[in-house]
Amino acid sequence: MSNVYELLQRHPMLLTANTTIIGSEAHLPAGWAEHAAEHKVQVITADWLTAQAYQADKETPLVQFGVPDVAGLAGRLVIVLWPKAKAAGQALVSMLSQQVDNCYVVAANDAGGKSIGNALKDFASESTKMDSARHCSLWNIRLNKSEGTANWLRFASSFPPTLKGGNSWACAVAVHRGSLRQAFQYVLYRLTSVGFSLHRGIHLPKRPELPWSLF
Repeated sequence: MSNVYELLQRHPMLLTANTTIIGSEAHLPAGWAEHAAEHKVQVITADWLTAQAYQADKETPLVQFGVPDVAGLAGRLVIVLWPKAKAAGQALVSMLSQQVDNCYVVAANDAGGKSIGNALKDFASESTKMDSARHCSLWNIRLNKSEGTANWLRFASSFPPTLKGGNSWACAVAVHRGSLRQAFQYVLYRLTSVGFSLHRGIHLPKRPELPWSLF
């Protein structure tokens, strides 16, 4: 729903040229994309439909399609669009904590928006709900500094071995940021490891050999 954007519109001071929004929501309210472009808000999304909604077939360096690379976010104001898969949100915030001391999280209440503070209790020294409207909540999160190496696989066990509901083997895709081909190989590797069958009963071939280390 576009409600997360409508809630952010109540806080224009958060939307500046130093802001990066990370997440997926393809339904943009009227005027949102233009406002984001005017204020040079950066958007990073791993969802193709969201990227297309922002770009509208126009090339803009402010919209990046792909797995977020947190290395370039130091010193920026980061807003996370909380996903329905809690583990995916936790993984992202954990990685952000290596680069930023503070972030904002906006979430639909039916995706856990009312309990973001609890979901991030292991990653935050303080979580404050700033606003709630349109069945969404906006939180300010003061992060515990993380010195460890970024590792999406730390959270992979939280995802069930199924694609039902579109839930996230996206966590697996994030394993290898540098190559979509190799990331896809890893997805195949994980799917065949659980005996997943494709549409119409077509089975995947035997598990592919990976040309790179998982860890």
